[in-house]
Amino acid sequence: MCTLLKERIPWLMVVGFVLHPGQAATVTFEADVRPILKAHCFHCHGEDGSAKGGLDVRLRKLLLKGGKHGPAIAPGQAENSLLYTKIRDGEMPKEQAKLSTAEIETIRRWIEQGAETARPEPDSPDEWITEEERRFWAFQPIKNPPVPGGTANPIDAFLLRRLNADGLGFSPKAGKRTLIRRATFDLTGLPPTPEEIAKFLADETPQAYDQLLDRLLASPNYGERWGRHWLDVAGYADSEGYTESDAERGWAWRYRDYVVRALNDDMPWDRFVKEQLAGDEMVSPPYADLAPEQIDKLTATGFLRMAPDGTGSGANNAKAQNQVMAETLKIVSTSLMGMTVGCAQCHDHRYDPILQSDYYKLRAIFEPALGPANWRTPQSRQISLFTEADRKQCADIEVDAKKLDAKRQTKVDFFIERTLEWKLRKEPEELREPLRAAYKTPAAKRTAEQKALLDDHPSVRQISPGSLYLYDREFNDEIAKLNAERKKLADKKDEEALKKIDEQIKYFRGSLTKKVLDAMAKKAADARAAKPEEPFIRALTEQLGKVPVTHLFFRGDHSQPKAAVKPADLSVVALDKNPIHENDAGRPSTGRRLALAKRLTDGTHPLTGRVLVNRFWLHHFGRGLVDTPGDFGKLGEKPSHPKLLDWLTSDFMKNGWRLKRL
Repeated sequence: MCTLLKERIPWLMVVGFVLHPGQAATVTFEADVRPILKAHCFHCHGEDGSAKGGLDVRLRKLLLKGGKHGPAIAPGQAENSLLYTKIRDGEMPKEQAKLSTAEIETIRRWIEQGAETARPEPDSPDEWITEEERRFWAFQPIKNPPVPGGTANPIDAFLLRRLNADGLGFSPKAGKRTLIRRATFDLTGLPPTPEEIAKFLADETPQAYDQLLDRLLASPNYGERWGRHWLDVAGYADSEGYTESDAERGWAWRYRDYVVRALNDDMPWDRFVKEQLAGDEMVSPPYADLAPEQIDKLTATGFLRMAPDGTGSGANNAKAQNQVMAETLKIVSTSLMGMTVGCAQCHDHRYDPILQSDYYKLRAIFEPALGPANWRTPQSRQISLFTEADRKQCADIEVDAKKLDAKRQTKVDFFIERTLEWKLRKEPEELREPLRAAYKTPAAKRTAEQKALLDDHPSVRQISPGSLYLYDREFNDEIAKLNAERKKLADKKDEEALKKIDEQIKYFRGSLTKKVLDAMAKKAADARAAKPEEPFIRALTEQLGKVPVTHLFFRGDHSQPKAAVKPADLSVVALDKNPIHENDAGRPSTGRRLALAKRLTDGTHPLTGRVLVNRFWLHHFGRGLVDTPGDFGKLGEKPSHPKLLDWLTSDFMKNGWRLKRL
């Protein structure tokens, strides 16, 4: 069981008690008992084919059928029902948190009342979502409730109705100095300057506040402030976040800048979501000579590259690859659906109507791009932004640089020949030609006699391009000796001897390599430095022609694949049961992610709009209308103002999904 669920179980126990405070209330299996058994008992008694003691507790009729000890319930007789007595006496569940007093009492009352169901049960308990689960507030269609009267501002109207119901009213109206501070901090994250405060206080026109907001929304600081909130949700980081090797994420900043730019430009959020989930499917490959808007779409998919990924740092195995997929699904589901889908990776969600098959159907949407079958390490997923003109420029520069390399190599060969001849002068005359021949013979073709000869004369054998600089000192010593000798000869005015000395000095000076070769190497390096730097995008794309099959993993273990699944949205919100529509096989991508993005933003999905608007409210006021922005499920908080949330969401979507207007 995931940590989040463990932490929230006491809350659920309290809710169970509060929902049934009176003995007279009718208790049904679907609404009251099944959620308790699902949280505590399904994993041993029914799920994944496991039925310890032969008992499956997922349906009333299966409880009546019982296991090896007989029926689990006797309707009307709680004391004669094994389900109740085993739980009451603490014998069940084994090795799990015991049921609360309120939960045990609910089961007792259900049995005593006749162990009724609200409606006929399905033939099979597999992948069953009850009507009660479907009626949960977060899965209901988004409504556009009428705005209450009493105030001109719709938001104030909804808030005032709630306040009045509690015998309260609004706080005193804030002064202008307070307003400008609140608005400036809220929209830009910065305090207003003294000059801005003075100007606002002096402006007594009715439009002063609207003009203030327009100015703040137009500030580049707005995108930086509000982009940070979304980057936090996306898990933005400049390194891979892997424990063993936290490698730098090259070019990740492009996604950061895309987010800031999108918010400053007031990009509609339905488009913002589509580009982040499937920008690559909106651009036709090959990704070359891209226009700015195409670059933006590809850059946006960096959203799907924010999960910790150590596969480029020595951890490229199936476990690590599947972990990247799991973390990506977590980011997508919490940020855009407000659901803890990850809790269904190993089994049906214990509290929300999210089936284990739902998890893998959702995974199937991302499998073509992120599945281990087509795995690519972070570095190999980058998309180059080089144009054909850039490549031609680099190629032309490289041609010139190689010409300089060739000139330098010619000089190296000349220096080696000079050094060889100088070394041979020091050898007996009868050995000079054999040594010269042995040195110039390729190492692989030397005879045994040549190898032995060179071994006996290491000063010749060791001459190489890498050792040329070592001879500069010897040559300088020779030049110094010759200069001293020349000085003596100059006093004697021996012109013939001086001429010979000068020729030797010229020879040794011409053999000095370091300055010459260094200068030539620098010239080639400087030429290559003129090449334009190749920029990249950290993006997510699919590999052409390879669509892997997605399997449900037994208890989340990637080494135990079971039934194959097709891509689909969560069953509880996909009432039509239609899978995600795919592109034709001849298309460059499956279109799965784009189909999901369109479904999430078509205005009928019950989660995405609410989740986004709730996050906007949270970052303006410190608390969301739903206090658990990443969990709209049963373990999350219910909305404090459900009608206001729906009205804002409906208004947001109806008016183009534009945040600045909201």
